[in-house]
Amino acid sequence: MKYITKNRFKNLIIINKTIENFHTQVISYKKKQIMLSCSTSEKYLRRILKRRRNKFCNFYSYYLIGKILALRLLYSDVTNIALKRMGFKFHGKLKVFYESLKNFYNLINEIKQHYLIN
Repeated sequence: MKYITKNRFKNLIIINKTIENFHTQVISYKKKQIMLSCSTSEKYLRRILKRRRNKFCNFYSYYLIGKILALRLLYSDVTNIALKRMGFKFHGKLKVFYESLKNFYNLINEIKQHYLIN
């Protein structure tokens, strides 16, 4: 998975940040529909984040969203992904999200390929 500037035929990961929540959606380029979504306002994520009340909780929530979205992407066999930042700068929390998404996606994909070959 690479950061692609020309996302003409790619499925887009669109990001929306509010004061309290972080939302991501994967939109297909063919049907123009939402394929997957993940948010910090989901019930089980709120329970996890409620237990971790410290100053790194915001970064941890972005890290978790990246991991969960990577799992959902691999489960639904979505390929050709591009990140659309929607005007947000690529540093801090957004960088944590993207790095966790990329690392976890590559790790799970390698494991999946290893077990499919053997």
